[in-house]
Amino acid sequence: PPPPEPSPPPTPPPPKPPPLSPGEVVLEVSLPQLAAASGGLLLLACAAAGCCALCLGRRAERSKRRADSEPILQDYPLRSDDPARGDEDEEARSPRPQHPKPPPAKFPTPPPRQSFSKEERLAAAHALARATAGDGG
Repeated sequence: PPPPEPSPPPTPPPPKPPPLSPGEVVLEVSLPQLAAASGGLLLLACAAAGCCALCLGRRAERSKRRADSEPILQDYPLRSDDPARGDEDEEARSPRPQHPKPPPAKFPTPPPRQSFSKEERLAAAHALARATAGDGG
């Protein structure tokens, strides 16, 4: 007689999730179910998790930090003899006999640039950061 067929090994039970700490809740909801849920419910879930406030707070903090640390462009005037630009400057300086340059146009000299104190510049940077903090998303 043929030997009895070996039975398939029993499937192990799914691993148990770690125990929850008091106040912790696990929602087993699929994304389509979540999407189908009412917007109010979704908002409630977010508010309960506090994630909206957390993200918004983080974003505001980040933009404030950026405003504090970003150099103000006025402090660093652009210079054409910047060594970092190297190659393109060399090209621009070398004469091109086949294309003679027209004489430079005569422009009136610009008025002297107004200088601002560090406090004024910082205040302007903060105002700009506050004005643009809501954009971006």
